Amino acid sequence: MQIISTILSLICIFFSITSHALDAKYSASPIIVDGQSNDDIWQQTNWHELKYLMAGSMPDNADDFSGRFKISWRGDSIYLLVEIIDDTLIDTHPDPKVNYW
Repeated sequence: MQIISTILSLICIFFSITSHALDAKYSASPIIVDGQSNDDIWQQTNWHELKYLMAGSMPDNADDFSGRFKISWRGDSIYLLVEIIDDTLIDTHPDPKVNYW
């Protein structure tokens, strides 16, 4: 569920950035959605740092929270490979499908 939440946050960040363009590399072969980076496209795609604050305050160091992502597309789908480092996951929502970022 954390991966889905992170992906949704990244999509929000991606579409809220109006002054920065990102290159989404086209994948000639199908991308397998399995949480792994074994697909050929991920070896050919550059990392983009997560540097925009969604809520709260920015942590002081990368061990507390940091992240990066790669983006690709095929057909009518956009794919994100996300790497997050966080020292603590706090789940205060009783229903993880509602307002869970």
